[in-house]
Amino acid sequence: MVLRPAHALSVPRSARFLFVAVGLLFVAYTAHAVTNVGGDGLDPFFQSWVSDAIPVGCALICLVRAWRVPAERWAWALAALGIVLWAAGDVYYSLFLADRVPMPVPSIADGLWLSEYPLSVVAVVLLMRSRQATAGARIWLDGAIAGLAVSAATAAIILPSVLSASSHAST
Repeated sequence: MVLRPAHALSVPRSARFLFVAVGLLFVAYTAHAVTNVGGDGLDPFFQSWVSDAIPVGCALICLVRAWRVPAERWAWALAALGIVLWAAGDVYYSLFLADRVPMPVPSIADGLWLSEYPLSVVAVVLLMRSRQATAGARIWLDGAIAGLAVSAATAAIILPSVLSASSHAST
C-alpha cells in the first residue's frame, strides 16, 4: 500500500499516458534536432507533426488537471486555452505558412502565438494566489523584482544581438 499526502490527487491513467506520450515526443523531437536521428528526410515529419502534437498534448494535460482539481479549475483552464491557441498557431503555420515565400508578417499564427502569453500570466497568478493566499505584498514584491531582473538580464544579453541582426530594418 502506497501512502500519499492528503493533498495529493491520484493521477488518472489517461493523464499518465499523456505525460508519457508527450515526454516521448519531446525526447524524439530533441534527439532529431540535436543529432539528426533519422536523417534530413524526417525533418518535415518532425517540424509539421511532432512539433504540433507536443503542445496539443500539453493542453490536454492541463485540461485533465482543470477537470480534476476544482479549486484551481480556472487557472488550469486558462493555461490549457493559452496552450491550445499556441498549438493552433503552430498548426496554422505548418499548414499555410511554412512554405510561403515571402513569409507574411504579421500573420494569424503570430496573433495566436502572442495570445498565449496573457492567458499564461493570468493562469500563473491564479495558481500563485490559490497556493499562497496568506503571503501578501511581500511575495508580490519579490515576484516583481525577480521578473524585472530577468527582463533586464534578457534585454542586456539578447537585445543587442537581435538589433545587430536586423540592422537593415528600422527599430
